[in-house]
Amino acid sequence: MTSSHKLALGLPTKLAPYRSDTVYPAMIATTLSQYEYVLICDKSNIRVSGSPQPPCNPTLLKNLTIAPKHISIIFSPEAGGNCVYRMVEIEVHQGQEEWLKVKDKILETFLKHQHNYYQRRMEHIHMPASSNPLICSLQDKLSPLPQLHWFDTFDHPQLAADTFNRTVAVYCNTPIETGACFFVPLASLPEKVEPISIILDVNHFLLAKRKNTRNFCWPNINPFHKRIIQKHGLEGYSLMY
Repeated sequence: MTSSHKLALGLPTKLAPYRSDTVYPAMIATTLSQYEYVLICDKSNIRVSGSPQPPCNPTLLKNLTIAPKHISIIFSPEAGGNCVYRMVEIEVHQGQEEWLKVKDKILETFLKHQHNYYQRRMEHIHMPASSNPLICSLQDKLSPLPQLHWFDTFDHPQLAADTFNRTVAVYCNTPIETGACFFVPLASLPEKVEPISIILDVNHFLLAKRKNTRNFCWPNINPFHKRIIQKHGLEGYSLMY
């Protein structure tokens, strides 16, 4: 692991040695041996640090509904089908080695609310646990993870938002799916205003850090959000966005 791989994430860990030939964003530099690569965005340009051939579509930011000028850094967690759980672990606990606990907590949230908030919303809600695809995907601890059990872009983000009390913004760039969606916790005020921003680049999820800019337009909120909060008399914390 060279120093050029030791890039900034703003995590409270040991500082990496400074290298004049390495591009550091305005964050705390730290050892990131677990990360494959980091894309550092400078206005509309993208400079790649880390792996010389990152598995990332070079037109990624051009195809997204979020403009490159609004992104300060994009980084990729370890691949293997559990990348989103790893990046949630990064956001919540500043690491990605305990992603299994992330899956367990999300499963607990689903089981707790499957017959109230998620009733008639999450698919296969009335199937037995042994055959419910959503439950099976969260119970599967394999790595690499079978594609059938990968994190989806609609039900799983809402579960993650409710589990960790963080808004989740999902941006998609795939041959069959583009656009973006916003998932606000249903029953509690988000702990942080800034969402967890994830990008689906073909078949791999990336984690984005947004610049603190004014007049930023968030994606449209999950279309089921309003109906759920009205049905259950919830506060409606999406208004803060």
